Amino acid sequence: MNIPTRQEFAAAFAGVRGLLKFDAKALGYFDASHDGFWKSFWAAAILAPFAAAMVARQAIENPPDSMWRFVAFQTIGYAVSWLAFPLVMVRISAMLGKADRFFPYMVAYNWFQLVDILFQGPLLLLALSGALPPEAEGLLTLLILAAELGYGWFIAKNALRVTGGTAAALVVIDQLISLLIYRLTDALP
Repeated sequence: MNIPTRQEFAAAFAGVRGLLKFDAKALGYFDASHDGFWKSFWAAAILAPFAAAMVARQAIENPPDSMWRFVAFQTIGYAVSWLAFPLVMVRISAMLGKADRFFPYMVAYNWFQLVDILFQGPLLLLALSGALPPEAEGLLTLLILAAELGYGWFIAKNALRVTGGTAAALVVIDQLISLLIYRLTDALP
């Protein structure tokens, strides 16, 4: 998999900025080709340090019996979380008659995951510093989840060109897959 060029990164970031403004035209910034699809997984590499910080927080708050096993399972879970939804969406997009929209959707979806740093990064830093009471963190986490669901709906509706109800169903499927992976990873010995 090739590393995106500086221009491709800039275009993807411009697309993300536009999507944050609920601008459907921003989908045009993304490289929706086969090559662009694979390059969009570089978002996972960019987010990996943030994910590692989240795992470290989890280990500190709830020390595992085996740190090596815990880190290994969390790493596998991270990789699976990036691959599971696209695999499911290949089939769903075909079932919806939207196979031609798979790449535009998944590329925008993958790059938009970078927004996690914008939403959850400051929250994590405030929580780790002790400046944020647990109740406030819980409320802010719910608000962030609501925003992420709204953006997920917007991206699905516009990139796949489906109805609002179908887009909502896809967001639910995405969340269920994420929850399943999270629960399975945490349940591993």
